[in-house]
Amino acid sequence: MALPFLTVAVRAATGVEDSFRYGGDQAVTGLAVHEASHLERWLGPYSRYGWSHPGPLWFYLMAPISRLLGGDDAALIAANVLVNGALAAAVVVAASRARRPAFTLAVAALVLLFVLRMPPEMFVDAWSPYVLLMGTLLFLVLAAGLHTGSWPGLFAMLIAGSLLVQAHVGTAPLVAVVTATGGIALYLARRGGRGAADPADAVRSRRWTIGLAALLVAVWLPPLLEQVSARPLKEGNLARLVSFFLHHEEPGGNPTLAEAVVAVGRLISMTPYGWDTGPLEMDVDGLPVAVALALTAQVLASAGLVALGVRWSSRPGTWWGVVTLVALAAAIGSAVTVTGTLYWYLVVWVSVLPVATAIGWAHLLLERRAVGRERRPVLVGLTVVAAAGTVAAAASLVDVVADLPESTEVTDAYRLVEAGLADVEERTVRLDMQPHELWPVGAGVVRGLVSDGWTVTVDPEFANIFHDRGAAPGTAPVDLVLVSTGGAEHERVLGETGAREVGTFASQYGEVSVLVRDGG
Repeated sequence: MALPFLTVAVRAATGVEDSFRYGGDQAVTGLAVHEASHLERWLGPYSRYGWSHPGPLWFYLMAPISRLLGGDDAALIAANVLVNGALAAAVVVAASRARRPAFTLAVAALVLLFVLRMPPEMFVDAWSPYVLLMGTLLFLVLAAGLHTGSWPGLFAMLIAGSLLVQAHVGTAPLVAVVTATGGIALYLARRGGRGAADPADAVRSRRWTIGLAALLVAVWLPPLLEQVSARPLKEGNLARLVSFFLHHEEPGGNPTLAEAVVAVGRLISMTPYGWDTGPLEMDVDGLPVAVALALTAQVLASAGLVALGVRWSSRPGTWWGVVTLVALAAAIGSAVTVTGTLYWYLVVWVSVLPVATAIGWAHLLLERRAVGRERRPVLVGLTVVAAAGTVAAAASLVDVVADLPESTEVTDAYRLVEAGLADVEERTVRLDMQPHELWPVGAGVVRGLVSDGWTVTVDPEFANIFHDRGAAPGTAPVDLVLVSTGGAEHERVLGETGAREVGTFASQYGEVSVLVRDGG
């Protein structure tokens, strides 16, 4: 299962040029992973609204791999791919607890089919919305499995849910309602006497439960410590999150229920039709026939699982149906609560619902199937499908590595930055950007400087974006300035004592100058 991702990680680590540089969100992710590699990251990805998503679990998962591979942007790609591979493998491992080889193989085949039907960059590019895909699938598989009465399964589900919420707070409705649903399944199973009956199994279950519970606490320690150490407390990140969702009002308000349904339908349609995401701002003005069909099929498939599960006395089928129905309702709820414009990346995790539902149907039908002469052909057939899917997925993901969105702006800017700072002995510099819209380039520059061992300080307004231990607010002996060429600010900086222009590069905002001046 993990082989396609391992292949891509090797390709990224060995085949991506050292000059490859990310900008924007991915560069900021690289800074966060660098910080996590020093055990100094407390919060999740930044938000344009001035707070950060709740926690750093995704960064800590990537940190050891990235550091081992050199800590540059190629290492970041490899680390992200391996995390996605580990999550995909965990989905299959969770399915294997059913102790049905045919079901395990079917899950592997369905996950690989999902990878093939989705845009391949979603499993390669180091962007936080993308990690939600495999993370959500794992979360749903674990939740549906709680009908067995497994305490370790409960804590594994909570850890998977923590990854989702910490990477993007917009998944909170999903995690809340599915966790409640899984809790009900666990309660009914324990009340019915299901769970580990063998004493040895009970001991193992207890050990796993204690270990996973301790890990869950550790996962939430960084954001909780950041909150209680904030002065005043209302400036802590969790407090700012609560305040934002209680009091913030965006011009244009929230999406309507009808718009939310259309958005969810479009994302659900991605896997069946092999669609890409479309424009960043989703078209939610009408419900196309193809989208309506996919949405209807999703509802009927989940409801059918419940109906047949009850009729055939299949707990797996019943709970898979319940979990996917609840997840669909949570998806619409998440879309309704979006602040401002409804961008697809805010709810892209919804696209896993068709494959999650297909896994539920596989569980129901394979549980129902009689064992005997048909067993070996089924196993052989599923093995062949899984093997073919492995090869196809590896080829698809490897191809996208060469097409990742390298920022030529950052590459050009950093070449000038290196030249401008070549004679600076004290490796501390302050970065300033005018206009502030240049922050994606600035993020790539900061990422490169920190990776090269520089200490970088920034204006306080950028502290929320960069966060890194080497990019805190403050001053430095040397100022590095990115400024629009020919503007008033450009002329003002050039007129200051000790200021010099290193060169210019082209950006989407026009020509930009790189200047160096005395700090203080």
